[in-house]
Amino acid sequence: MRRIATASALLMTLALAGSAFAQPRAIPRGRPGSPPGHEKKDPPPPPPPVDNTARCNSMKSYLEQEKSRLEGMKANLAGVEAELVQLQRRIDDLNRQKSDLANKIKKWDHRVKTVTGQYQKDCSASESCTQYEGFATSLKTQADTVEKEIAVVRTDIGRSQAETNSLRAAIEPLRSEYTNLNCNNQVPGETAQSTIDRCYALFSEWNRLQARLNQQNMQLSNLKTRYEQLLAELRNIEARAKGYEGYMAANCSTSPKVAELRGYGGVRQRAETLGKELDQLIDDVTKLRGIQITVSPK
Repeated sequence: MRRIATASALLMTLALAGSAFAQPRAIPRGRPGSPPGHEKKDPPPPPPPVDNTARCNSMKSYLEQEKSRLEGMKANLAGVEAELVQLQRRIDDLNRQKSDLANKIKKWDHRVKTVTGQYQKDCSASESCTQYEGFATSLKTQADTVEKEIAVVRTDIGRSQAETNSLRAAIEPLRSEYTNLNCNNQVPGETAQSTIDRCYALFSEWNRLQARLNQQNMQLSNLKTRYEQLLAELRNIEARAKGYEGYMAANCSTSPKVAELRGYGGVRQRAETLGKELDQLIDDVTKLRGIQITVSPK
């Protein structure tokens, strides 16, 4: 009987052990619907704050310099507009002078022709070498005055040539450095502060040189006007000298005034050569004024 009870207990123990062995493993808990191994992770810590002090200082410096340039351009525009007003007034005044002089010339031309006809009719027979020598002496006095003023123009041209050469010598290396520094492509906040400062200094120097060029251009314009007036006087003197020479060569060939009267052509030719130098100088200044540098940030 005892053996039967022992056997039954042993069978029950084996049955319970087999049931426990067959039971499935427990699934680890996680987010609903998430597969094992994809549990929620903690977010990474935020990056440390970026120090923009240097970049912002550079941008502020650049901005202030751009404002300065803008103010300078506005000032230049105001100057150009004022000059245009003055030039228009000058043009209007010159047009009035032109009209007035044209009317006077018409009247005086008629008067001279009338008196010339009367003189030839009544007085040509009384002309003499003494009279024409007096005319030649008066003409020489007038010509000497004009030549002195031409000499002043020649000196002014030489001074302007030296100034133009000085400006060219300053502009060329300045433009080269401006290009080499890539000043037209500055990037606010990225371009080195030293480069920004140098580009600004170059731009300021450029404006100063442009002001000198503008002044030089105005002086040359006035010089050209004065030169043309003097050249016109020399041409008139030469024409009168030829008239006197015609009479004296035929009637007073031994007078030293004959050779003197023939010399005015050379005076006029030298003056015309000087005019070519002046025109070349004006062209040089115009070309220098045409050189431009600008600031065009990205």
